[in-house]
Amino acid sequence: MTKFSRFTLLSLAIALLLVPSFGFAQTSSTLGAINGTVTDTSGGVLPGVTVTLSSPQLQGTRTTTTDAKGDYVFPLLPSGTYRVEFSLSGLKPVLQTGINVNVGQTTKQDAKLSLGAVSETVTVTASTVVVDPTQTTTQQNFKEDHLKYATMGQAGRSYQNVLGQAPGAAGGSNPQVMGSNLGQNQWRMDGLNTTDPVTHTFSTNLVFDAIQEISLQTAGYEAEYGKGTGGIVNVITKSGGNNFSGSFDARLSNQHMQQQGKKHQEAPDPTALATDRRLQVYKNWSPQATVGGPIQRDKLWFFVSGNRIHNHNQPPNTRGFQPGDRQFIGYNTFGKLTGTFTPNQTFGLKYTYNPALIPFASQSSTVRPEADRDQYQSTRIWNGSWDAILSSQWLSNVQLGALRSYLRSSPHSGDLLTTGTIDRSSGISSVNYTNFQAGNRDRDELIASTSYFLNAAGTHQFKIGTDLDRTTFTSVNFATGTPLDPNMCSPTYAGGSTGNPNAPVNTFIPAGSICGAINRPINGANSLYDVSTILPEAEFKASARTFFAQDEWRPMDKLTLKAGLRYDAQTFKRDTGETAVTLSKYQPRIGFAYDIANNANSIVHGHWGRFMDDNALTLSSYLASNGSILARYSWSASRGRFLLSQVFGGPAGNLLDPTLKPTYADEANIGFTQRLTASSSLDVTGIWKKSHDIFEDSCAFDNCNTDGTFWMTNNPDGQSNVLRQEYQGIITRYELRPTWGNILATYTWAKSRGSVEYTQNAGADFDVDPVNFVNRFGWLSDDARHRVKIDGYVKAPFGTVIGANWYWDSGVPFNVTRNSLISGTEFLEPRGTRRLPHFKQLDMQLQKNFTFSGTTFGLIGTVFNVFNKETVTARRGSVGNEPATIANPSPTAFFNTASAWQRPRRYEVGFRVEF
Repeated sequence: MTKFSRFTLLSLAIALLLVPSFGFAQTSSTLGAINGTVTDTSGGVLPGVTVTLSSPQLQGTRTTTTDAKGDYVFPLLPSGTYRVEFSLSGLKPVLQTGINVNVGQTTKQDAKLSLGAVSETVTVTASTVVVDPTQTTTQQNFKEDHLKYATMGQAGRSYQNVLGQAPGAAGGSNPQVMGSNLGQNQWRMDGLNTTDPVTHTFSTNLVFDAIQEISLQTAGYEAEYGKGTGGIVNVITKSGGNNFSGSFDARLSNQHMQQQGKKHQEAPDPTALATDRRLQVYKNWSPQATVGGPIQRDKLWFFVSGNRIHNHNQPPNTRGFQPGDRQFIGYNTFGKLTGTFTPNQTFGLKYTYNPALIPFASQSSTVRPEADRDQYQSTRIWNGSWDAILSSQWLSNVQLGALRSYLRSSPHSGDLLTTGTIDRSSGISSVNYTNFQAGNRDRDELIASTSYFLNAAGTHQFKIGTDLDRTTFTSVNFATGTPLDPNMCSPTYAGGSTGNPNAPVNTFIPAGSICGAINRPINGANSLYDVSTILPEAEFKASARTFFAQDEWRPMDKLTLKAGLRYDAQTFKRDTGETAVTLSKYQPRIGFAYDIANNANSIVHGHWGRFMDDNALTLSSYLASNGSILARYSWSASRGRFLLSQVFGGPAGNLLDPTLKPTYADEANIGFTQRLTASSSLDVTGIWKKSHDIFEDSCAFDNCNTDGTFWMTNNPDGQSNVLRQEYQGIITRYELRPTWGNILATYTWAKSRGSVEYTQNAGADFDVDPVNFVNRFGWLSDDARHRVKIDGYVKAPFGTVIGANWYWDSGVPFNVTRNSLISGTEFLEPRGTRRLPHFKQLDMQLQKNFTFSGTTFGLIGTVFNVFNKETVTARRGSVGNEPATIANPSPTAFFNTASAWQRPRRYEVGFRVEF
């Protein structure tokens, strides 16, 4: 029996042992909860009160009674707005409305009953901001109304881009969360892991109007969550309802709706505009529709949605040529069935399918159109779930899911034989695209958990669970092109080597091999020429198993203590089927929340935890047993030919440091949350995080002077503590949710430092000592000392809704580097010592609604970059291939010149229908 099978049986056995009735925990990764205490007007607790819960998001109603302490709880509630009715013989019934439930949070809702006529019901409107007095996680929840009105235009209407509004998140669609890189997040949809098995980034898109809520946990998450040191993203989808409802939304923008730029380029042509709409093809068009309703009221609901996308986004002409018109042509579809055939047991079936074609996918001003690539991708996700309250003492959750993803990247020309060129000085790609890739990225997953309650020195809520998955990556990846000289792809190169140019040299390339080639000149003159063997398709596999146990202990009403332990183990397989390595880590978590007045108004909270970063299948593919051979040739001007200079890889592939350990982060946070009014709250939290055991590939022996063998290691060149990542910050978050709108305002002070960015653990960083080791530690690309974000909307008179996003940061760093002839990128200054200017942008949106016979029609206008700023957003940090000197501080004309700018003011129009 394999280790994976033994762990599976052990996990299920433990889960069954914990089934006996002890009560239940309240929330899950996809659901929230409501609890509270019922008292009389004098403060005395009221046992036996009947509490009835209802909501448009809930199939049927739920009923419970308060216990001897007057407490009640409704666990496992879908995100949404609820009403709760309290009744007891001889007392006036109380109806509380507008109770918000968020994913992964508990809403505390107390009630007071008084003497009076039983026929007279007291109606109370609940607080609109949820302050969870038991929460130790730093978490931002984006509700449906915020998603509808506070996301600007088509560009903002994706769950990935919404995350940029959260405090602690920086970057684009794959955000860097509190110092972690863009590949250290975990992505979930309805609780199922949808993280790309190869890149460890997001893998699927979704119709935006199909989203009920987005939850982003940024720090302090409990033992139930893991497989990342950054953010835990959970997208919750809609489920239909007892009434038919739906929407249609379409947005349009193009280059004619963008103002002409005013700022001029700094190079190569300072007379040209940085953004010239006359030279750009820019068009976005994205209609989408949803519909949901009952198949059987309170028993079975359906929800379906579809989205057609056809976007153009052509990079500007900044290097003397017009790049290709990057397009995104695709569909997003989603369907869901939700059933409650037995009280308190909910079943869900979901299906997602997203195919897309992306011509000119490089989207870069340094890539000529003939050297660009096309990308085709598709993702299918099947997910079945079961959430159950089997009795007042037993809760259970099970999910089964399958992710099937395919990606192909190939030359736009369709030509696999012509050799492409990448100029090592200017960075410009020309002639042809230099790579072909295709592969499947699949995951099968089982998630199960069970919870119970115990009275012992207070109350305990215990929860255990397991998460088992298998991932597969089938891959073809090779350099296109044809070697300049056929002998470059033969066992012996007659042209000689840099060590002995007069004698034939062994290339270690097997006889009969087929090779691709890449030309790497400097300013157009011959410099390097890479020839690499083309390998057949290979398959790589991994399996992961998780077990977690956590306890939420309340020794007194005001204090919540949380303790948990998570164990992750990940086994990577070689393409031969043999086990390459198993990376595992025990991860303790402890936290507390102290509700000062026991009324969910003033809470002190803190947490410490260890979080393992599960690695992607690139680790298995890196260890392929039949690795490609790269023969690098250097141009000899005196001899007028290329000489063999280095050979990398080989039939045995790369190696693995036998002491390799998994990457993990230790993180602590402490903060204070204060409810200011019934509709507003303020939270201030300090965070400290440091990563350990980061790994990268590096020369395994003798700095690659003899055999060019690389391995994956935590200690490149035997040096410890050169791979580093650390973050500290203070986050202030203010949230206002009155009846007339929603405002989220955050200020983040932070320092983010490290020595390596996102490379999928196989970049050119730390390849050769000392060239790739010097000046590597410094400010990472997400480091901005200050960030301010204000996002929200206001409901104005006459059916108008005004939305706005405002962002400001104090400038992010860029690096000063040069490209070594042999060893890749060298840092000439410590990482991030130079800064871009402060950046700010205001986007606004106006929606005018008209309602007829229950159907709302909306006209939408959006303005991006209201103040028409054109701030420089990137600079060329490369100084070329010779070190800078006092006499010649800029060896190339482009060094330190701007390469990207904030886009000028632009507009978008839209139309929306809801029923």
